[in-house]
Amino acid sequence: GRSLLCYDRGKGLEGVISVPMARVPKMNPDRSISEKGRIIWDATPINEYCHKTRHPPALQPRHQEVARAILWWRLRFPRIRILLSKKDVSEAFKWIPVRLEDSKLFAADLPAEYSNTQEGITIVYGFLTFGWCGAPGEYMHYAWVIKLAHEAFAPENSRWEDTVPYHSFVLMDDTVLIEPEIGLRPETSVALTEHLTRAVLGDASINEGKDWLEGRLETRKLIW
Repeated sequence: GRSLLCYDRGKGLEGVISVPMARVPKMNPDRSISEKGRIIWDATPINEYCHKTRHPPALQPRHQEVARAILWWRLRFPRIRILLSKKDVSEAFKWIPVRLEDSKLFAADLPAEYSNTQEGITIVYGFLTFGWCGAPGEYMHYAWVIKLAHEAFAPENSRWEDTVPYHSFVLMDDTVLIEPEIGLRPETSVALTEHLTRAVLGDASINEGKDWLEGRLETRKLIW
């Protein structure tokens, strides 16, 4: 139900702005080329009339913020390992719907050779697309709901797991967790993030394949 495939390009598509699209390969966590790819939607006709400043900011955490958080925990708990986890949201933009009347601005042409048709297909999207300048900011609404909900909780067993509330960094569709290895605090923080991500975006929003490589709690983690 995310997309509408239009085989008839007649009057029913009047007012629809349909643009070309391309596919680029994704990279695995070890920086090798993945068999999976990312669809890039050429939003130039739309972006010309819609600047990103008209949407919520999509500011990302800096390297020094993550380093400062690690050092803060090291000073608070000397000789205790600091564990890191990165939780990836699968198909992040595709979980964010657009209004029905706005879907005419989110369409793409699929040529005949790729659609097994004589004239090709026009795809009308009902979700945010990768390439529209407003997509990052609009997605951050949902990312910050997850972040703020996560930070509203603190360990129940304060004697063994400290009184400090849980904390996370949001790097677009990645949630970065930094926790000291005390009690079940790291595991609880990870489980809470997973629960909140599914509650906000959907049951299939956790990238299970990538999570097996990057989601585990470790002392060394490739974040950026």
